[in-house]
Amino acid sequence: MESLWQFWIDVGGTFTDCLGVSPDGQEHLTKVLSSGATKGTIQQWLSPSSFTLPHRNGDGEDFWSGAAIRFFDSSGTQIAENVVEVYDDSSGEFYCESVLPDALRETSVTVELDLQLHAPIMAIRRILKLGPSSSLPTCRVHLGTTRGTNALLTRTGARTAFVTSKGFRDLLRIGDQARPHLFQLDIEK
Repeated sequence: MESLWQFWIDVGGTFTDCLGVSPDGQEHLTKVLSSGATKGTIQQWLSPSSFTLPHRNGDGEDFWSGAAIRFFDSSGTQIAENVVEVYDDSSGEFYCESVLPDALRETSVTVELDLQLHAPIMAIRRILKLGPSSSLPTCRVHLGTTRGTNALLTRTGARTAFVTSKGFRDLLRIGDQARPHLFQLDIEK
């Protein structure tokens, strides 16, 4: 059995999925936004600068401390920004560095927590319950992505050139695999 944590991560256009296997063989799954941010809706205001978010307790002690937190109205417009000063893991309570506007507490708002981490690192930290101030242990990471494939298929990537050697000249014949009848089993060239 491997004595390191192992992670298999698939970074997609919207979500990043992560399977972590601990050194004792236990499997852990998580899904994060590929932007690395975490979204939620305020469950309860505790004071002018603190609130709870559903499903956020259990992330790890001080996991969100220092995170940027942005507040959005029902139309998705950002209406305030702050920084999480203290995060209480046992209760899921967030305490901001400064008092939030009164009007913010009178409306239905969604929040976005952002630790400025790439999604694969965010997923690993979420599974390990380690905030950004803690060092990650040595681990084995297997990373795949569909972002490049999606950019090619939708032709939204940057203009590129392809250079190959004589040994790979068949790649020029294969091309981009565009074919008029995608599910045709007998393809004639």
